[in-house]
Amino acid sequence: MMINPFFFRDIPSTDKVFISNLLGEWSILKSREELYALVSSSLKGGQLNELAAKGFYSESDTEALSFSKAAELNLTAKFSKGLFRPSLIMVVPTLRCDHDCAYCQVSRAPLSSVDHELEMKPAQIAQAIDKIAAPAFKLEIQGGEPLLRPRFIIDLVKELRVLRGHGFDVVIASALGPDMSDDFLEWMHTENVSLSVSFDGIPSVHSKIRKSRLFDSFERFKQQLKRLSDANLSKNVGFVSTITREIIELGPRKIISACSDLGIRRIYSRPIANYGFATVTKKLIGYSRKEYSDFLEAYIDEIVKSFQRGEVFFDEGIGLYLSNLYSPELNVHVDMQSPSGYALSACIVNYDGNIFGSDEARMLFESTKNPLLPLARISGSELLENNIEGHEGLISSSFSECSPLCDTCAYMPFCGSDPVHHLASQGDFVGLKPNSGYCHHITDIYDILIKKIGNGEITNKMVVSWLKR
Repeated sequence: MMINPFFFRDIPSTDKVFISNLLGEWSILKSREELYALVSSSLKGGQLNELAAKGFYSESDTEALSFSKAAELNLTAKFSKGLFRPSLIMVVPTLRCDHDCAYCQVSRAPLSSVDHELEMKPAQIAQAIDKIAAPAFKLEIQGGEPLLRPRFIIDLVKELRVLRGHGFDVVIASALGPDMSDDFLEWMHTENVSLSVSFDGIPSVHSKIRKSRLFDSFERFKQQLKRLSDANLSKNVGFVSTITREIIELGPRKIISACSDLGIRRIYSRPIANYGFATVTKKLIGYSRKEYSDFLEAYIDEIVKSFQRGEVFFDEGIGLYLSNLYSPELNVHVDMQSPSGYALSACIVNYDGNIFGSDEARMLFESTKNPLLPLARISGSELLENNIEGHEGLISSSFSECSPLCDTCAYMPFCGSDPVHHLASQGDFVGLKPNSGYCHHITDIYDILIKKIGNGEITNKMVVSWLKR
């Protein structure tokens, strides 16, 4: 019996050890003693058979060679995802916004601005997208507040339908501030448009942090949800929450209760990002790594309790990591791919005609105006490439399999790289991982999930139910 290469990590606050390999297989050992038994090939019975089936052991040189070939094929399939055109295309028709969110990542512009509109005709944008996008793709309309430009959205989709038929889906990311006409709601229903709606989990926090000078943001949010429901669009709405200090202080049960009161069963939560206005306000409404980690653990505990009570509530942000553990081959999250999904899985057309390889790159550009950040620019019917040398360097630096400290991390097969985060926070594409907020966040979530899976608090039945679409 021979041991195949594997990674291991002690699970904090337990005696257990997490092991993984390049096949994307993993297991949880009860103790360091079991780890030593694995290394010395002295495990027996069912545990030995299980680990052998997952590729941690080989019984012969032939099996060891088969493991190496399988690992190579797995990595080839993983890397080849980036050899195709981007499947996520984002467009920013305006940077203007009717909200003044305290943690705005995109450096929003005031409603009165005349300098933050995408002035090119929808047909021109559609032609550029046709040259860039994969055969099947998702069109995500971003902002600012994109619903300030409903006619542009309708016309863009119409032009793309001419070029691409029904080979793409449409998502609008919105805070639901602007009025939506009956015609626009009917169009969304006809086109089966999805909405990614901002809701900060707790009404009082939403009104305070995601405020507007024009209306009470939570009351407007409720009114707009009713309009969407009346237009038979409720099933098309997903919710995104940004966690702030006040939410952490109020506690996760408040989130679940508030969402349940509104009929929200699934929400995608995320920490405050270090872009745009959030780089300043984070000092006032942010939190320490430990505070956020403690909140996440309590939040997951509450989600588990909800499941045990027969309630239907889940957080898609947590589901992302569970999905990567149980189906790593299906990982399509741009920020968790190796190499990075930057320009390979995603592209964004900004309001100024600049094209970026990720949403984070355009956020960083808004605050720095670094001319090297755009990949290209749309001019008339032409795509004018920027100097791509730096972008090639970004992608070549984003293979976590050969990145310092990532290359020995047990979570590496289920993780990826966010080079723009490290560029913004540390000044280079790779970053020093012990100082990386990106690394801290992902490691902490996996530690919590693995601990709860190992303790039997998260069961296979829960995972199947949560990840079911």
